[in-house]
Amino acid sequence: MGDNGNRPRPADVCPGVRRSLRALLGLVLLAAGGLGAAACAAPAEDPGYATVHSIGAKASPFRGTPIDQPYRLPKATWTDTSGAKVSWPAGGLPKPVTVVFFAYTHCPDVCPTQLADLTQAIRASDPQVQEQTAVVVATVDPKRDDAQTLRTFLDGFDKTLPNPYVGLRNDDLEDVEEAAESLGIALTGKESDKGGGYEVGHGAQLIGFGPDGTAPVIWLPGTPVGDIRADLATLAQGR
Repeated sequence: MGDNGNRPRPADVCPGVRRSLRALLGLVLLAAGGLGAAACAAPAEDPGYATVHSIGAKASPFRGTPIDQPYRLPKATWTDTSGAKVSWPAGGLPKPVTVVFFAYTHCPDVCPTQLADLTQAIRASDPQVQEQTAVVVATVDPKRDDAQTLRTFLDGFDKTLPNPYVGLRNDDLEDVEEAAESLGIALTGKESDKGGGYEVGHGAQLIGFGPDGTAPVIWLPGTPVGDIRADLATLAQGR
C-alpha cells in the first residue's frame, strides 16, 4: 500500500485511552505566511484528547476543524459486516456525504460518545441531508471486533436513521494503521489495564467526506452537535 499523496499526519492526535493529559490546548494561530496551526482539545471534564491540525487562512464554511488540503481515501481493502468486500478508493463511499470513524467496540468512552453525538446530529438534520449521509466505522481492534460484534455495536446507534451504519474490518492491523495514518489518525497499539484486558489508542476525530470524494473537515471530541449538523448540511450542498 503506497502513499496516497496526503500531507503528513498531524503533529499530535486524539488518543482513545484516558491518559494523564490535564491541560487543554488553546487555538494558536501563527501569522507567518498567513497560515495558522490550530491546537484543539476536548472539554475540560474530559481532557484526555487533543489534536493539532493545520488550517488555512481563508474563511471556512465549516464549524468543525477545516483541512486546508482535504483528505482523499487511502488505498485499503475491507470486509463489511455482511461479508462483502469493500475496496478503497475504487469502491468509493456509500453516500455523497460520508463520515469515516476509526473506533472499536470495547472503547470505554470516546468512541461511543463520538458516535452518539454524530447520530444526534444526523437525526436533527433535514430529511434530505439524512438520506445523503452515511457513516462508516472501521475497527482498530479486529481481534475482538468480529462481524457480529461490530454489527451489534453499530445497531445500537443507527436504528432510527435511513442509512444503517457501515462496519468495516481488516484482520491485518498493519493495513488498518496505514489507512488510518493516511487520514491523519495514529494508532498507538494496545496497553494492559488493571483487569488484564487492553484498550486501543487511536485518533478520535470524525472525518467528513463530501460529494467530490474528499474530506475537508473533521470533528474532534467535544464538537457541539449543532456544529456537526450544520457541517453535514454544508457538505451535502457540495461546499
